[in-house]
Order: sequence, then structure tokens, then C-alpha cells
Amino acid sequence: MNRQMFTSCCCRFVRRYSIGFIVFATIFFLFGTNSIKAENNDDLNKFSSALEKHLVDNMHYYDSKSADILDSMVTNGHVKKIITVDDPETPENEEEVEEYDSTIIVGYVKAHQRRDSFFLFENTDIYFYAVDKNEFVDYSQIIGNDDVSKFYQKYSDQTYNEITPWSLTLFMLMLSLVVIVPIIIMIFHNTSRGTSYQSYNNSIGV
Repeated sequence: MNRQMFTSCCCRFVRRYSIGFIVFATIFFLFGTNSIKAENNDDLNKFSSALEKHLVDNMHYYDSKSADILDSMVTNGHVKKIITVDDPETPENEEEVEEYDSTIIVGYVKAHQRRDSFFLFENTDIYFYAVDKNEFVDYSQIIGNDDVSKFYQKYSDQTYNEITPWSLTLFMLMLSLVVIVPIIIMIFHNTSRGTSYQSYNNSIGV
């Protein structure tokens, strides 16, 4: 009887605390995950805004607001930047280095460049953004981060700058007109001269 009571108590204890644990885990998963996502979304919004300004200032012929973040990742990393390069001709070491830890956002981005108002070029590249310093850095300036390295290796062979198919078709059409129109003008001009010469001969009775 005592064994049965003990077993029954153990079962009730397990049931009660198992349900409590499940409820706690569910709440943590829902609210904890949402807070992480919200934080990442805030960082990505900062990245998107900073990227637009960066492209406007640094990409020639950038078509405003054409940037599209195809893939991205958020991580923590260490940045090391050389601010002043050492002059080898002087005995002193003038090299000045800045180092800091920051949230790093890496984005594989597609953007458009519009030239002569007609021709559209598609450009893809990888951008590295240090959130805490609000600046873009180079891949080589991010030290010892495996996640960043994997992302870079994934997309490093997929960066390009090429004319879009529609713009290429337009360019070929314009090029064809440049070549064909003079030929057509020349043909009509020669035909007109031949007709005039024949009319002249007929008029003088030749």
C-alpha cells in the first residue's frame, strides 16, 4: 500500500512539474525567439538604411533605391583597421590601428546602375557593416570569424557587374541602326542619282 502511494505521489509530481516545464519552455521559446528576431530585424533595418546611403555615395551611376538584400547574416565580430600606414623611410613606427568588437551584418546585395538613362547594369557584391560603429568595413578587417568566412566563401564567386538583357537588346538595336541607316541612305542616294542620270540622257536624246 505504501509503495502504491509512493508511486502515485511520484506520478503526480512528475505530471505537475512536467506540465509546468512545458509551459515555461513554450513561453520562453515564443517570447525569447521573438525578441531575438526583433533585435536582428532592427539591425537589418539599420543595415538597409546605411547601405542605401553607402551606395549613393560610393557606387557610380547607382539607381536610387534599387538595392535588394538577397541574403544576410548577423554575428558578433572583432574589427581591426589600419588608420595610418607606417612610413618605411622613417625610423619611427607611425602605424595607427583601431580595434573594436561589434555586431557585424554581412549582406549579399544586388543593385542596379543606370547609365545614359537607358542602359541598366546589374551589380552584385558582399557588404560588411559594423553596427556599433555605423560603418562599412572590408572582409580583411574582420578578424577570426568563421561565420563571416563561410558567408564570404559562399557568395564570393557570385559577384558580378553585367548589363541586363533588356538593356543589351536596346544597345544592339541602336548599334544596328547606326550601321544600317547609313547603308540605306547610301542605296537610296545611288538609286536617285542613277534615275536622274537616265532622265537626263533621255531628255537630250542619247
